Amino acid sequence: MTFSFVLAGERARGEDLMRLRKLASETRDALNMHPLSLLELGNKSHPSYSSVGLVSGVMNTLQSAVINKMAPELPDLSLDWIGFPPILSMEDLERFHQCGFNDLVSISEKILHQVDSKFPAEAKPYISLKQFEAVARRVLARSSIQENLPIHIPSLVGGLHANFLDSITAGRSPFLTQEEQEHLVKKYCVKAEWEHLEVVRDIFQVNMVKKMFAKAVDISIPLDKYYCWGALCVQACSAQEFLKIYSALNRSQAVSDSKFRPKENGESEKPIPAQNFIRWSEKTVPRPRNSRRSQIYFDTDRSDIKFNGLSIQKHGVMAISYATPLTDIEELTTRFGVFLLNARRTYCRATRGKFLNEEAEALTRISAKADELDGGGRVLLHDKSSVLAHLCALMDLEMQLDPELSNLSSKAKVITISDWLSRAGFTYSMESIRKSCEKRTAVQERIQDYLSGL
Repeated sequence: MTFSFVLAGERARGEDLMRLRKLASETRDALNMHPLSLLELGNKSHPSYSSVGLVSGVMNTLQSAVINKMAPELPDLSLDWIGFPPILSMEDLERFHQCGFNDLVSISEKILHQVDSKFPAEAKPYISLKQFEAVARRVLARSSIQENLPIHIPSLVGGLHANFLDSITAGRSPFLTQEEQEHLVKKYCVKAEWEHLEVVRDIFQVNMVKKMFAKAVDISIPLDKYYCWGALCVQACSAQEFLKIYSALNRSQAVSDSKFRPKENGESEKPIPAQNFIRWSEKTVPRPRNSRRSQIYFDTDRSDIKFNGLSIQKHGVMAISYATPLTDIEELTTRFGVFLLNARRTYCRATRGKFLNEEAEALTRISAKADELDGGGRVLLHDKSSVLAHLCALMDLEMQLDPELSNLSSKAKVITISDWLSRAGFTYSMESIRKSCEKRTAVQERIQDYLSGL
């Protein structure tokens, strides 16, 4: 509900939010006309590439460009790819991989043999990803590669490196069986297809940002200190939509509000299970970013971290300064558990390791605990007792912005809100509605105080 309040307040403040949303609309139109059918391409293999996600990515890139006062340049694909072709579709890349599969298996074997022969036994457990990649690039430069076979070097090297270190640590031979080698290459192909999709997306983003940069350079939205532009272009839930959801949650008995007394023949919303609501909320409701919280969790494969002068591989590290108060230490350590288990699951997917059922259960349990310690990111609602009061305040704010309702008298607004609540099955007194509406400004000030503290 916090996001709906701040967005409604920004609409009342000025026109820049509407200008930004117009640019987002232009992006959606361009997305629908994309020659590679980016939406269809993404949804087929990677459902996370939704229209909302792609548009948000463009708007966030545009925001960075405006902050830096410079439009981005197209990525240099030669740094990570060998033979990146003018891909026409995901099917084309799959076809390349099918035709070049044996070449990829052969190249992978050569890389493993070269790394094994180049480093002494005592150094092998400490081979960094950078060192492994340097050897792999030399092997690739000397190898006979099928014409037009695209190879994403970081994806190929990442899988081989993880398996090499896993084997050395476990005391096994670093050389894989034919079946294991083919399985690794299949995993590589899936990863490369994802990376290809990201290239297509990045090129689309850069081209859109270049096109819109001049229109956006003078946009000024105070809220963008707390919410990125992509989030500000998301359609916030209206008070009426929240009311329907809250009614449905009461009907399913996920919550029980004493003021929910639906009439037998009245309007009714389809019940919503609590878990469905939580998943919807996590995926669709933007959260303000905490600009004061720096990175404290590190993956040693991605960060240059040494212990006693030695680099270590496949470790998660938490670094917290004890020079400042640590009132949220339990949340920070719990989230580190989530970070470690996610890294462990990713590692198992890339190697011959197995992510145990007990680990999966722990990840679910600890993630829930982390969210609970964080208060679920709640600003206004800490229990159900204040839901209706805040809904009334949000309705009052939205009515002020509606040309058809803004001229209603205070009494008429209270009567209108009462009617809306009654239809949804809630009994709330006129006096309670009036007091809730009068506290609208206080609610907005409380939200601003919270955001200012981030």
